[in-house]
Amino acid sequence: METLLFIPLGTREITLTGLEDIKKKITETWKELTEEIKYPENDKNFRNLNVRKFGYWLTQNFEVIKDNIDIQIIEPFLKWLKEQNKNISKIYLIATNQKEEKDQEYIKRDTCVIADFLKEKFFPFYFQNKKYNYLPEVEIIELNDKPNDYDLMIREIDENLKGKILKNIDNNQYVVYVEITGGTPQINTALMLNCIKYFRKKVKFIYKSESTT
Repeated sequence: METLLFIPLGTREITLTGLEDIKKKITETWKELTEEIKYPENDKNFRNLNVRKFGYWLTQNFEVIKDNIDIQIIEPFLKWLKEQNKNISKIYLIATNQKEEKDQEYIKRDTCVIADFLKEKFFPFYFQNKKYNYLPEVEIIELNDKPNDYDLMIREIDENLKGKILKNIDNNQYVVYVEITGGTPQINTALMLNCIKYFRKKVKFIYKSESTT
């Protein structure tokens, strides 16, 4: 039976450990990370983080800092599914890339670049490094409307499920897991409603408080 995992991405999906170690290894881009990208050095306040630029920075410095990357929100769910002997067939990353938004404060917090980084760089490394015996296929579902609008998110996720996902599931031999810790409340709610609508009893929702990550 196929196992499908939906992951809505938030701004704290990727954090860094051992900041002093990173500072020594990449002195030339440390200033960019802390001053331009505004990665927090001494606290967990990610409110000012430029998520787009952080995604590019992670990609550019991946080989040097890959062991310092922590997917603290996603990893507990991957571990739990492994303990349940569920091999993930496909991961759907729900990411934002606002097309009509003009305010740079909103645009900089889009998660589309983080999604690309996870798909192309980090997940292949992670699944091999953690000794999984498989590498799941990863697909990015890009949301272009305002992620803080319930109606827009319900409609856009509905369109994505119908147009890109359901038509590629050609049998009933699958189970769907939806992680609802990351992402905006509007995205998480829209994803839950639409998954119940289309997957019915085949969907299970999994959640972990960010305060315990």
